[in-house]
Amino acid sequence: MKSFFRGALIAAIATVFWAFVFEAAARFWVVRGGDPLDRARLVLEPDARYIWRVRPDFDGVFEGAKLKTESHGFRIYDRDAEWIMLGPSSAFGWGVEQSDTYFALAAKSENVKFSNLSQIGYGISQGRRLFDDFRSTWKTKPRVIFLAFGVNDVDRFRFFGPSGSSDDEVFDDPKLSERLKAEYWLYRAAFPALLMRRLQEATFGFGCPPTGFFQTRTTSEGFFETLTTLVADIERDGHRAILLNSPFLYPFEVKPDLAAEADKEFLASATSAKAGQCAEAREHFAKARQAEPHRVAVAIKRLNDELKTRSAGHNWTLVDIARPLTSSSDYVDPIHFSKTGHLKAESAIRERIHSSEGPRP
Repeated sequence: MKSFFRGALIAAIATVFWAFVFEAAARFWVVRGGDPLDRARLVLEPDARYIWRVRPDFDGVFEGAKLKTESHGFRIYDRDAEWIMLGPSSAFGWGVEQSDTYFALAAKSENVKFSNLSQIGYGISQGRRLFDDFRSTWKTKPRVIFLAFGVNDVDRFRFFGPSGSSDDEVFDDPKLSERLKAEYWLYRAAFPALLMRRLQEATFGFGCPPTGFFQTRTTSEGFFETLTTLVADIERDGHRAILLNSPFLYPFEVKPDLAAEADKEFLASATSAKAGQCAEAREHFAKARQAEPHRVAVAIKRLNDELKTRSAGHNWTLVDIARPLTSSSDYVDPIHFSKTGHLKAESAIRERIHSSEGPRP
């Protein structure tokens, strides 16, 4: 009996030891050699209301910059704020200090209290929920609410929850809560998260790709329908809505012809997978993923163009922060800004709000 307990104790100690070693090695690799998706998962957690959020009360470093969040997972939340920002990671401040984000810079220049409710990876549907959830918590009525969504809505993939379906479909999934609970424990540590992602990549490379067509997180029609109702609700509550477009700069020549192939190849992959032709499906899936960055770039440009057109039609205030961000030095990756880029975006905001078409009283 003693030998049994001794063996069990040794096995338990060994398990804990190797778990620690694998976790430490995984975290080291993610920080040093992982891609942005690997690193982002370390500061995110599944959330039943929003699918995911930045971890509340986080205090650490993310993408080389200090990151500290409050109890809701926001970088800064003031119930007496005069300005509020709802947006994705570029507004959240990917890889820069909170004080270096374009929104913080603009608010400081105008000497106003502000809240940044932006979250990494969020689309318009998640932004809609944030507004609905927090509109009743503000002690004073914010004068201006900024909306900067779009860049994630054209994507097909998300951090948590099933990819390849729309955000609204995911929200309506009755099994979402159970799935997110499982993902919470699975992705809490770096090693299992890294392992699961590599197993998924192996499935794409050696197994049979998904049998369903990979949709974007929001259709163009769905995006503008949600945006229109959101702006209407903001103005009905007595706030001023100011919209921002989505700057981007890919490090390659965007090819519209190749972009057009992405949907066709994803559909062909799903069709072949349903027929059990896995080798053929993998070929189509690989071609689809190769074309996807070009498709995303084209989709963001189209969304920006459509936003400009609709803003004119609805008399919305639109800040073209993409206009001054044209140099590679303005970006740290295709959709996130450097400190220089944030300064240029902040300048565009201040220029717009001080123009003759600036905020109404």
